[in-house]
Amino acid sequence: MPLMLSVRYSRSLEWKLSFKLKILICLFTILFSNPVISNENVSKIVVKVNQSKVNDSVWDGLGGATAGGKFRFGIPTSGPPDIIFCEVHEEGEKCYKRNRDGKVFSNCHNSYDCSFDVNLSSEEIVGMIFIDLDKKNHDLIDAAIFIGSGVTESELNSKRSHWDNKLRKRANEMSATFTEGEVRRRERRLPVCHQAELKCELFQSHISWE
Repeated sequence: MPLMLSVRYSRSLEWKLSFKLKILICLFTILFSNPVISNENVSKIVVKVNQSKVNDSVWDGLGGATAGGKFRFGIPTSGPPDIIFCEVHEEGEKCYKRNRDGKVFSNCHNSYDCSFDVNLSSEEIVGMIFIDLDKKNHDLIDAAIFIGSGVTESELNSKRSHWDNKLRKRANEMSATFTEGEVRRRERRLPVCHQAELKCELFQSHISWE
């Protein structure tokens, strides 16, 4: 009798282990045969600005101006920048800012970092311009070329000079430059940020995205 019980117990244990193993195999198969489909477009841009400019001077921010347009100003401040981000497309652009009482303000008043909810296509080359709003002349924080993960290297190479010139021209319209050092900085080739790398180091800031 004890032997029969032992055999039954052994068979029962074997069946339970076999059943659990089958469940694990099924779960494993489902997991890898039906991967989660993620949205490849970029939904958020985060910029962290250096605490001083490349010439070691401090940022002097102000929350009330529209880049490249007719200016109306808010209360001047000093210290951290007032960041505006503009995404530049082949046709048109979109700048992230807020309006109040007929004035335009940064979404991140007096802050070294700011995040922007965006929708950048992984199949596109997009220009990025970051501006600090000031009372008289806005400071160019950085400009860069963003390359979606679906853009080929040959496509980038064929359009690199075009985007360099396009962004440099737009950045100069948004933020005039008066010093020789700043003129030389803007003559450099713009940094290229690849979507797959998830972050990018610029001249006066660094950005990341998700």
